[in-house]
Amino acid sequence: MKHWAPSYLKPTDRWSCSKGILAWLRFFFATAELSLSAFQKTSRNDFDSLRTIRMESEVPDVALGSPPGNGEVMKTPCRLRLSPRLSSLHHTTNPSVTRTSDIQGEPVIVDVKSRGISSANVNAGVDSRLLQACRREPSSTIPVWLMRQAGRYLPQFQVLQEKYGFAQLIRTPELACEVTMLPVRAFRPDAAIIFADIIPLLEGLGLKVDMPQGQEPVVRHPLRSAADVDRLQAMAPEESVGYTLEAIRLVRREMETTGIPIIGFSGAPFTLACYAIEGGHSSTFSITRAFMMSQQTAWRQLMTKLSGLVAQSLLAQVRAGAQVLQLFDSWVGLLSPMDYRNYVSPYTRRVISTASKAGVPIIHFGTGNAGFLEQMRDAGAAVVGIDWRIDLDVAWRRIGKDFAVQGNLDPAALLAPWDELKRQAQCVLNQALAVHNDAAGYIFNLGHGVLPATPPENVQRLVDFVHEYPLSGGQPS
Repeated sequence: MKHWAPSYLKPTDRWSCSKGILAWLRFFFATAELSLSAFQKTSRNDFDSLRTIRMESEVPDVALGSPPGNGEVMKTPCRLRLSPRLSSLHHTTNPSVTRTSDIQGEPVIVDVKSRGISSANVNAGVDSRLLQACRREPSSTIPVWLMRQAGRYLPQFQVLQEKYGFAQLIRTPELACEVTMLPVRAFRPDAAIIFADIIPLLEGLGLKVDMPQGQEPVVRHPLRSAADVDRLQAMAPEESVGYTLEAIRLVRREMETTGIPIIGFSGAPFTLACYAIEGGHSSTFSITRAFMMSQQTAWRQLMTKLSGLVAQSLLAQVRAGAQVLQLFDSWVGLLSPMDYRNYVSPYTRRVISTASKAGVPIIHFGTGNAGFLEQMRDAGAAVVGIDWRIDLDVAWRRIGKDFAVQGNLDPAALLAPWDELKRQAQCVLNQALAVHNDAAGYIFNLGHGVLPATPPENVQRLVDFVHEYPLSGGQPS
């Protein structure tokens, strides 16, 4: 037997040393085998648990065109299922990513060519209806997807949230992928938008975000002074929201054969500043607006840091597989046009300019944005999202017929009886066709997100109605 010991030892000593090494190796491999066995057992248990949810929480068939329970046969079954392809549940982190230095002045510009953005990443799904609309090309069918289409109105989402909690759904890539895919499998919209939340990105500046069960996410120590802003240190998105990037990769693999693009997103700098300063949701965000006006140097420093953070997050999502990006400015409608121009617009432009280097279309959406549609248009995104408080044709003509638009059905219409929902959807579609009779450059969506009380069958019927709508206007045949 060969001795695994130094040659300078005596033969008897070398033999004793070799036996010691062999004993240690046997112990190491036995421990490793036990750990692997325990991990596989845990993974199988999680997998079986999710398969059980799929079987127990299937949505019953609902008759389209008539109230449930009248005995009519449903034209297109509306079934929401969990995929049996879920693997073990775990977080994906990248320990090689380190905290970067504080962002001062201009945000860091990433050379996307050197960061793994391939032509396949950017151009996959190039012939999809959504991407055609982003390029203002005509299509045989108007594309449709809905903000918050993967959300609380889905029975399967409610089951998963009850079992795992909102935070774990967001921070576990396999679960986030599953929630993302629920409406895609059920309703066949023209895009999947990754299931995530805009507030956790603030952890990329060192803020602590809590997600209590059944409550809105909150920032543990809100910013209230210039010193608070000075302390913010930026980190790479792979470190702060790596779980969302991994979820995008999983969804991309799920979607490869569908031709349906994946939308990545972020909150815009102003909306993130609202949460960072207020600490959570507010009806007025008055503390934020007071900070903006009274501490203008600190505000500019904060918005510079946030614009860099958001831009890098969007670029990272494209590297992970996103083919379209949406920038949400959920609370910008609280501002006057003058304040938007002075305190917000320069930083939003910076985000869009940097993220555009990834080579994918960007949708720029804000609620209550009728007062500054032209400024949003000039920010540089390929598509301007319109909320429901302005007629679509009026908004599109103000933005310009040479730009693509998205919107703008009132989300509350999905709570109405089908005849009223159909009438309101038809009105929005006809307004779009009044601007472009081939609907080139138009994406049907809501004026904000799907409301929690929305019946899933109304979402199914709306998606089908838009897909069947004749480009000549009027009723589908």
